[in-house]
Amino acid sequence: MHNRLGPYLIDEQIGRGGMGIVYSAHHEDSAEKVAIKVLPGGFSTDESFRVRFESEIDALKHLNHPNIVQIHGFGEQDGELFYVMEFIEGRSLYDIIKHDGALHWQDVMRFSISICKALKHAHDRGIIHRDIKPANLLLTTEGDAKLLDFGIAKLYGSNNLTADHAIVGTADYMAPEQTEGARPSANSDLFSLSSSMYAALCGKPPFSAPNVPAIIHKVRFEEPVRIGKRVDDLPVDVDHLIHSGLVKDPAKRIPTAMAMMHQMQAILDGFKQLMPRQTPGIELLTSDPTTEVLPEVSQDHSKSLDDQTVTGDYDSPPQQFDETITTSTGPTTSPTGESERRTHYTEVDMDASLESESVDADKAGAVLAIILLLIMVSGLAYGVWYQLRPLDSNQLITEIEATSSQNEKLRLMSEFISRFPEHEKAATIESVFHRLKAQDELQRFRKRVLNSKITTGLSANELRIREIWKSEDTAEKRIGSLLGFTLMGESGSLIPPLAQQLIDELQAEEDQRRSQIQTQISDQIKQLQAMLKTDPEKAQQVISGLIKAYGDLAWLDDEMNTLREMAE
Repeated sequence: MHNRLGPYLIDEQIGRGGMGIVYSAHHEDSAEKVAIKVLPGGFSTDESFRVRFESEIDALKHLNHPNIVQIHGFGEQDGELFYVMEFIEGRSLYDIIKHDGALHWQDVMRFSISICKALKHAHDRGIIHRDIKPANLLLTTEGDAKLLDFGIAKLYGSNNLTADHAIVGTADYMAPEQTEGARPSANSDLFSLSSSMYAALCGKPPFSAPNVPAIIHKVRFEEPVRIGKRVDDLPVDVDHLIHSGLVKDPAKRIPTAMAMMHQMQAILDGFKQLMPRQTPGIELLTSDPTTEVLPEVSQDHSKSLDDQTVTGDYDSPPQQFDETITTSTGPTTSPTGESERRTHYTEVDMDASLESESVDADKAGAVLAIILLLIMVSGLAYGVWYQLRPLDSNQLITEIEATSSQNEKLRLMSEFISRFPEHEKAATIESVFHRLKAQDELQRFRKRVLNSKITTGLSANELRIREIWKSEDTAEKRIGSLLGFTLMGESGSLIPPLAQQLIDELQAEEDQRRSQIQTQISDQIKQLQAMLKTDPEKAQQVISGLIKAYGDLAWLDDEMNTLREMAE
């Protein structure tokens, strides 16, 4: 394992797959946390691949969007190419489906709206993702979604460096035209997103088969089972939207990411509910986003169905292939015949890229400025009134339901509570507001105090709570140690309520442990009652051992009294 790459110190490996290894790391000076993907060593010896690699990073300079994982830089060390990304606190959609099961349709609509925003940003700049799949869709702990791995897609899909008939992507979610070797378009990405939404709703991709050729045959020539038949109570509009994105002919699909986003928002607006369903609990992403084998998940989440796309280890390489690209098996030599091994790191200058884009935009903007000015002047009075007017109660509720940002949701709820305290839904919104607020504060406390490797700047109380939480003491002892913090803390501190939330978690774990022990002893008592008739001597030995082990625990008084009566 590497100790460092460029200016970053490696913390730990967080993923491994066919397309490389992913590490978490931090900057040696700023301590900024990042994710680093190291490509397999053989790629650095292929000069054509190296050119594609640097060209791809250059293209990614133009992708600066909150729903796209940001590239920080790239380099080479010890014969291995790597690139540095922002570190995302969250889980991939693939990981959520695999471990938690299928998602509710409203959750799928909400994160897909964010992904459509990311795709619009990329498509407007002429960049196609080429490999959208659940493993490349990250759901963050902040309640948003981010699109990952434009880098891997472009490495195998550069317009200038890959033959027109190269096939690149993950077979389960690939558009028909990609399987035929045609150059992918924005519509190809929308087909793959529709396939990923299908998988999120029912736990399996729309086209499943034991091997790649069989999958490709289904993608090209067969129609998928309607998602409405796989998911109970799914609105017909959701079924129609997804299958309109799975049309074989690209010209007949939903035309743009913006059009798809507007349709999803219209569906959500048409099904008004006070609060959206919560996506399953999100933890730090640990699976490699370049690796994917997605099993089917049943609707009741009790078991996985037998038919899955590919059987085997979840760390096996994905269904990803390229018909035309070949990789050199030996090292590339310099003109002098000596093998080269380079070491360098280049930071991506996003500001310079944005400045370049701004110059191009200014040229087009100058042409439109006069037209826009006339429109703005004629509509200024109406626009000022419209923007400054406060939203009414129904509009606020709609905004609360629509936003996927928890911070924005909390802000809108706070405004609703203060402006409409007598509204029939005010009490419900206030209750949800306080619950989400507490969850948000605890999440931030966990990240800053309990889980961070950096303790600089923490108060004495925070350091003590961290020490208690990480200790190996019993839950009961840790609860006792934390109780004092519920009655104290710095002036205006959030420590008392946060300490109480930690106590509640520990108490729930302790209650579950005690319940399990009580159940086990109750079962043993029943067995001992029968054993007293067949082997009383052995039964008395077991009874004596149980009383000795658990007799001083007050919460087992009933069970111990029963055992003492049996021992008499």
